[in-house]
Amino acid sequence: AQLFDDAAAVWHWRHHTSVNDGLADVLDKMLAHKPSDRHPTADAVLQALQSVPFTSTGSTPSALASSADSPKTSQVRTIVVEPLPRSPKERLKSKKTVISAVYRAPQSLASTPKRSGAKTVMLVAAGLLTALVSAGAGWLLMQFLMLRPWAKQPPTKVSSFPAQTRSPQPSPTTTIRYSKTLDLAPGQSVTVEETLQPNEVKTYRFDGGMDEKLSATLTGESATFSLLKSDLTPVGRNSQRTATWRGTLSQTDTYAIQVQNSSATQSQAFQLMLALSNPAAAILSPTSTPSASASPSPAPTSVAPTIETAALTFTPEDSIQRLTGQLAPAQIQRYTVMAIAGQVLSAAVTDNQAVTLTIRDPAGQPLNSAQNVLNWQALVSEPGLYQIDVVPIDNAQPTAFGVEIGLKQS
Repeated sequence: AQLFDDAAAVWHWRHHTSVNDGLADVLDKMLAHKPSDRHPTADAVLQALQSVPFTSTGSTPSALASSADSPKTSQVRTIVVEPLPRSPKERLKSKKTVISAVYRAPQSLASTPKRSGAKTVMLVAAGLLTALVSAGAGWLLMQFLMLRPWAKQPPTKVSSFPAQTRSPQPSPTTTIRYSKTLDLAPGQSVTVEETLQPNEVKTYRFDGGMDEKLSATLTGESATFSLLKSDLTPVGRNSQRTATWRGTLSQTDTYAIQVQNSSATQSQAFQLMLALSNPAAAILSPTSTPSASASPSPAPTSVAPTIETAALTFTPEDSIQRLTGQLAPAQIQRYTVMAIAGQVLSAAVTDNQAVTLTIRDPAGQPLNSAQNVLNWQALVSEPGLYQIDVVPIDNAQPTAFGVEIGLKQS
């Protein structure tokens, strides 16, 4: 059986020996688990031992100590066992404490062959006490070694080095291209409204014939277009990276209009307006008038379109006028505007893009890049009466229109 109960922290030793109950109580107090329940000093232990009655001899340790004929009091020193440190640092310090028992035999004992019974009991008790204290110290040392406070070091703080940040690299330009065929024929117009992502390019294709006139207008802050032939070569001058183009197609081909968003960070909504016309078919519509009489029929004649004229007057407060109307077959609506040098004259188709605009100077001649257009604006350099003709694309059908004409100081 074990002397010490680990679960209850109690020593079981009495049944292994036969000692006085008072002495056993002193020993139990010395072996108490809590340091506060033990004797505070070795003198306290001696005093407790002296107060224990010894029935075998009828004398007490105090009587023996006071007797002049008896040997001197035993010089066995009690061992002070320090309480178990509470913190790891105190446990480390207590590890260095050396526990040793010092025993000095009294001179009188060496010369006395026979010892009294009381002295023998005291020597046995001192030996037993020494053994018990040594066992307790060993148990405490074992517990201390099992706890290993020196191994419970605080977690090492690993200094984290700041991640090296690289300077942001410009992302490669991503160009998205796709092709869409537009149903555009002479006398018709097409409007495309879509949105371009940053640096995106969209390609639209259409068929055009030789000598047909094309009008292309693009609206969008950062959007431009390029007009190309089927071999991706420019159609002509000023047909690349522009917002408007008017001209005559030089060959029958499948043309491409590439609309591009020049912004690298923002999307752009745009509106592309295309109108294709054949001026000869639009202006002149040959008709034949059969004769009901027996006389020979007259040769067919070309009927010139009729022109309806209206004068416009502008004021600083009314610098833009929005006009609507209905064109009969073979009819042109003409608006006249008196402008002076330094003013800005503008004209645009707003509703039902089945018509185009032609702007003429005071001499009646069409201005450069101002024939069969959908949107036009220029600074007036020559004062006079300017003419703005609204021409239907399909000359054989009635056509409703809406235009916006402006005149303001630059």
